[in-house]
Amino acid sequence: MTQKMFFFFIIFITLINIIIFGFTIGFINPEATGKWGFIFFYSYLVFTPTTRLLASKGARADISVSKYAHYFYIFKWLNYQIFGHIFFIKKVLVPKFYPLIFRKKQYKYLFDKYKPDLLFVP
Repeated sequence: MTQKMFFFFIIFITLINIIIFGFTIGFINPEATGKWGFIFFYSYLVFTPTTRLLASKGARADISVSKYAHYFYIFKWLNYQIFGHIFFIKKVLVPKFYPLIFRKKQYKYLFDKYKPDLLFVP
C-alpha cells in the first residue's frame, strides 16, 4: 500500500485569537480501505457537463488518458442513467450509508481543541 504525504494548514479563527495550524497527513488510497465501490457509486449519481468531461478525459492535463477510459466512461454514464434518476437512492440511501461507511472523522480532535467560529482552508 503506497501512501502519499500532504501538508495542509488550517486557519482557526475564534473570537479571542487566530490560530494557524500546520500538519502533515498520509493519504490512504480508498481502494486499500475497501470503500472504492461506494465512492464510485455516489460520485456519478449526478452527471453534469463537468462530470462528463472529467469522467471521459480525466482531470489532469499532464497525464495521458488511458486507452480503457472510454469503457469506464460508459460504466459511469450507465451508473447515472440507472441509479441517478431514482430519488430514493440519491436523497435517502446515500445520505444514510455515508456516515456508516466513513466512520472515522480525521480532524475531529482539531475542532474539539480549538472550537473555531470561522475556518479558512486554502
